[in-house]
Amino acid sequence: DTQSFYFYLTLSDGDTVVQIPLPQALSEEATRRGLEEGLKRFASGLLKTVAIMAPERSPYEAFGAPASNHYVQLSDALQADFSVEKTVLAEGRVPDNADLLMVIDPEGLDDKQVFAIDQFLMRGGSVAIATSPFAATLSQQSLSALPRASGLEGWLEHHGINLDESFVMDPQNAAFPAPVRREVGGFTFQELLMLDYPYFADLRTEGIDSETGIFASIPQITMTWSSPVLIDDEKNAERQITPLLRSSAGSWRSQSLDIMPQINEDGLSVYLPNGETSAQTLAVMAEGRFDSFFADQTSPLLVTPDREGEIDEAGQSEEMDAGEELGVVSSVIDRSPASARLVVFGSNSFLADQTLTMIGSAEGVVYNNTVQMMANLTDWTLEDRSLLSIRARGQFNRTLPPMAAADQTTIEYLNYLLALLGIGLVCLIH
Repeated sequence: DTQSFYFYLTLSDGDTVVQIPLPQALSEEATRRGLEEGLKRFASGLLKTVAIMAPERSPYEAFGAPASNHYVQLSDALQADFSVEKTVLAEGRVPDNADLLMVIDPEGLDDKQVFAIDQFLMRGGSVAIATSPFAATLSQQSLSALPRASGLEGWLEHHGINLDESFVMDPQNAAFPAPVRREVGGFTFQELLMLDYPYFADLRTEGIDSETGIFASIPQITMTWSSPVLIDDEKNAERQITPLLRSSAGSWRSQSLDIMPQINEDGLSVYLPNGETSAQTLAVMAEGRFDSFFADQTSPLLVTPDREGEIDEAGQSEEMDAGEELGVVSSVIDRSPASARLVVFGSNSFLADQTLTMIGSAEGVVYNNTVQMMANLTDWTLEDRSLLSIRARGQFNRTLPPMAAADQTTIEYLNYLLALLGIGLVCLIH
């Protein structure tokens, strides 16, 4: 074709690049509409902003450094409908344009970072945190778990939310795809062996909240290496507490850090309950008024690592000069309005790219139910709930209900019997 044409366009302001896809109608109006939708992402106020604090890929991984969790799929999914801004909260502030703060897989947060989260909640914001006392590390050679100090333990306890130092083991679970090698006719093949793995809690209708609408059109959620979320009823007496995710009634807790799949002599994974069995809360939402963790304290923003002097009555460090005092907000918001929301998930890894890929390989699908849940949560907390019922249409829409082993055996034998009866009927006819 001698006429010029394009496959896509991009808009950029130097920091953000937005792709404008080829319009299906191939008309001037459709092209104009696509450009206007792209321009909205650069205008303040037209799109809700989600601030995400999550680990980034380390450049040293290419040189053999241990791999860490990455959350690219979560960020990409949210960017389809929201403006996403990544932050590390190093300055002690959440970005001013943020409508929702997500803190994913935190580790060793200092006072300034905790203060930023605290004051965002005190201003009536919504905070979603995914954390656990343990961190699971998966590599090609090993699978291990180590204690993880997020730096938020005291802050969460202050608000009446604690994470038990144990793993939730659920007999209703997703499979763990373990790579194994087989030799056939002198050739070596690598295949995935699906193992029973209670650390991957498979949550269905009875374990998913159905009142809020956050899980609209999402019939299944897999929570990986989760810890129980415990609620202090006394501290949350004036707040509305909503359990969002719960394991099955046959679940139990394990404090062992050995999370390698257990295989018996027959090559099968067998786990037996150890201790009391009961449903465990894996995610919870608290709504209402919160008291600041830093109430009646000096703002951490006024203390620098190299100049920790005495604080005078005006709330300023005696060692700070006049120039250093400029631009520092020394006030601390002591209490939040009733619109504040705090959502806590008891897992570090259920949103990680590596975890989503692993679950998808076991199911034979592109698994993004948990990512879709976070998009729904964003819509719900920002009061844009009109599309929740259709947002996740087609995502895991053929989820089969869990079945006991006896029921599976009955159906299997019934299939054999019907097949034999069909063969016998064909023989009689002919």
